[in-house]
Amino acid sequence: LLHADYAHTASQYTSSSNSPETKIGAYGLLGARVAYELRNGMELSVYGQNLTNSQHLRNRDTSFLGAERGRYEMPRTFGARLRVKF
Repeated sequence: LLHADYAHTASQYTSSSNSPETKIGAYGLLGARVAYELRNGMELSVYGQNLTNSQHLRNRDTSFLGAERGRYEMPRTFGARLRVKF
């Protein structure tokens, strides 16, 4: 099984006030997964997330003290998974 996905998010405001300090730019995320199903009901897969290593803000706001803060997208990630079906 081979799976790839791409998600695009348009620029947006991250607060209800729509103030310029809370606007984040558009971004896209690419991910992929390769899986192999074994005969005994197990599935072995490897995956990658954020394959382009996009480093953008996912959230941005201003605290009540006026300090700007934000949260960045997770960096490029690779992993493996073993799933058992019973």
